[in-house]
Parts: sequence; C-alpha cells; structure tokens
Amino acid sequence: MKDVKRMTIEILKGYKFGDPRSFIPVNYDNLQSWKRLETQVAEIHTKGGVVDLPGYECQYTEYDSETGTWTTTPPPGSPAAIEAERQTICENQICIMSGCIKFPSGFA
Repeated sequence: MKDVKRMTIEILKGYKFGDPRSFIPVNYDNLQSWKRLETQVAEIHTKGGVVDLPGYECQYTEYDSETGTWTTTPPPGSPAAIEAERQTICENQICIMSGCIKFPSGFA
C-alpha cells in the first residue's frame, strides 16, 4: 500500500524519488504516484496554497523502552534501508565509490 502522506512529506522536504533518505520503496507504482503528487504539490504552491498533513504518524517509529527514546527504522526495500545496510556492511571496510575493500583484522 502506498503511503501517500509519507510521499508528500518527502516531496515537501525536497527529496527526489529514490533519494537515499527516502522511506518509499522504489518501484513503478510508487514512481507514478510520486510524479502525480509532485505535480499536485507544485500546483497548490503556485496558487498560493499550503499543503497540510495533520496527525501524520510514521508507521516505522517505535518506542525503545530501554533508552526511553523513539527510533525510526526504514521499511525493508526502501532507499533508506538499503543505505543503512550499505553503511553497516562498510563499517570495517574502506568504500571507494560503490565498491568496498575488506582489510584483514589489525590493519589500519
């Protein structure tokens, strides 16, 4: 199911479709919805209007009782989840462009 409110928020934040921070999975249906929403948001702004999304609650936000904080985990398959996974994989590696080089322990 498409999260139209989340798409709208990301459009208002200036994200482009497929942005690494995005929580919207990259697929054809979402791309078409994104394009329609971008057009609608632009039309509203052109007419001097404001886009308001009252009561939006991110379904990927969870309360961590151990730390007493709220955490946001991107949904699987979204650009944000892919980027987070890439960063985790590259913690012990040096990443050059989109490739990674694994060094033996104790090196560095």
